[in-house]
Amino acid sequence: MKKQQLTVLALVILASLGYFTFAPKTDQATESEQPKPVQIKHPKAKPEPAPEQTPKPKLTTKAAPKEKVDHSNQPLIEKTFPETELQGGLAQHLDDLIQRYENGDLDAGYVLAVNLSRCHGVSESKSDLAKGFENVDKMERTEIFTEDRLTQAKQKMSDRYYYCEGVPKELIDQDFEILQNTAELGSIAAQTQFVSITSPTYPEKIDYPFTEEEIQQLAVIREQFYRFIENTAHQGSLHAMLKMVTINKPHLGNNPVKSLAYNLAILDLTNSDHMYEMCTNISERLMAKMTPEQISQARDKSKEIIGIIRQNGTIYRF
Repeated sequence: MKKQQLTVLALVILASLGYFTFAPKTDQATESEQPKPVQIKHPKAKPEPAPEQTPKPKLTTKAAPKEKVDHSNQPLIEKTFPETELQGGLAQHLDDLIQRYENGDLDAGYVLAVNLSRCHGVSESKSDLAKGFENVDKMERTEIFTEDRLTQAKQKMSDRYYYCEGVPKELIDQDFEILQNTAELGSIAAQTQFVSITSPTYPEKIDYPFTEEEIQQLAVIREQFYRFIENTAHQGSLHAMLKMVTINKPHLGNNPVKSLAYNLAILDLTNSDHMYEMCTNISERLMAKMTPEQISQARDKSKEIIGIIRQNGTIYRF
């Protein structure tokens, strides 16, 4: 077997074992007749009704200032994301998920997008799956590719094939578009997933000649990334808050004050001993490289963030 073939096979094995995911541009096919093309009709945000135009009453005296509401002790409602695990094969759930999504059900859109993303890179046919098994059997057993791990990889390759059997390739390729639209319509789950699989910095990190159209698309994704991550953080998503800590760390040349502020907010809101210990260590490392003035600004910013979260009234834990 050529070295290049072994490299590709090694990547497939690592993906099967859960080290990473990837979405190669290969055609999805089964040994049965290909399903008819499926084109999703993406729901759109409903326009807000125009406010009624009523004449404002004339005030004879100065209006009293609005009383400032204290949200510091407001309890948070713990919310969870929709369950994405489906029983049986994905194909049997498609009609229901698509119909609900097209009718504006954002939970269905999130579940549909996540499950379609799991079908990238699956074997194209049963014969292709069998060839994959043969290639795994030919792999040299190493410290990483042990017999047990390779057996697990073959089982996952099989599970993924049968789970995605009958799902049209053109529908699988719409997974990101569905997720992006669902996030744009306000789904906190979809927004959190979106910022987990995209990066605001990758155009500069990849040495690749982007076209003008691709550059514009990347600019849109970057704008959405920052908008979604701030919104989900303010809705109490600890995952998004931790992401805000990461993307604002000093070594990335960003905003250490904001990084520390979100980290302190997590310390205030988390009920996980592991996360508390981790974020305490992060705070210590950040503060060691910051001025007293920056630390003071971060504490003030943290109180502001917590106030916004408590005003919104929700929290999403890991």
